[in-house]
Amino acid sequence: MIERISLEQFSLKNEGPTLSLTIRGGQSLAVAGPAASGKSQLLNAIGGESRPARGAARIHGDIRKAGSHSYSKRAKVHSLLTAKEGRTADEASSLVAALGLWESRTKNIGDLSPSQLVAVEIAEALLSGAEVVLLDGHLDRIDPWALPQLLTWIRSRHELTAVAATNRADILSQFDLIVVLRAFQVRFAGSPADLLRLGPKTELVISTRNQDAVKALVEPFEVSLRQEGNLVHLEASEAQDLAARLLLDGYGDVKFLVMREPTLAEALESL
Repeated sequence: MIERISLEQFSLKNEGPTLSLTIRGGQSLAVAGPAASGKSQLLNAIGGESRPARGAARIHGDIRKAGSHSYSKRAKVHSLLTAKEGRTADEASSLVAALGLWESRTKNIGDLSPSQLVAVEIAEALLSGAEVVLLDGHLDRIDPWALPQLLTWIRSRHELTAVAATNRADILSQFDLIVVLRAFQVRFAGSPADLLRLGPKTELVISTRNQDAVKALVEPFEVSLRQEGNLVHLEASEAQDLAARLLLDGYGDVKFLVMREPTLAEALESL
């Protein structure tokens, strides 16, 4: 894949850790963190609107930031959402439909709801033909009904690199890479799976009527859980492997086992 963004010893502050990261065509990057943590500033540095305190952000290809253009209130929606070089009419139509704008395509910009106007800003940037598109908080403000379809459309464009600043942990899992900021400093950079590993451990909950019998079997009891695709591997130490097998087979009056996996929101709180 073609290299689209290269962050080299990048930092928004003159002290603290730096970030070196490469984002290739077809990959997506989410920038997360609390309010005033530096998300917009990082996007501005990538887009060339400002300079980082240290290091450099290099872009290979055309870049477009959603919402960087103003529109006349009398402009028709369909006049803004036309495919530019590198996009097809079918791509434009599918994106307009995914964003829930199809029935409003003949309306004036001034007649749109706030979330529809955000959708227009997103679509106009994605259809501009730019290889790199910056979305600064747009995913947080779009109609939740349209969000899954929009993310699916973005992921299907293998030449497109999307960089989105967001405050929503539930969105992060849809991105290839995540950068977490606090107080303008990088606290994490990696994949969603890497971030999950920093959170709390997976819990195994046992439901049973005869608690004493189960406690006698498993206390003290430690297992490690490892996920590969749709499979979850439960591994116990050599002295406890029999206990693990008995539990999984419904030993005694064990009613069920529930595995509670950590969330990205919990992992973010741990940073």
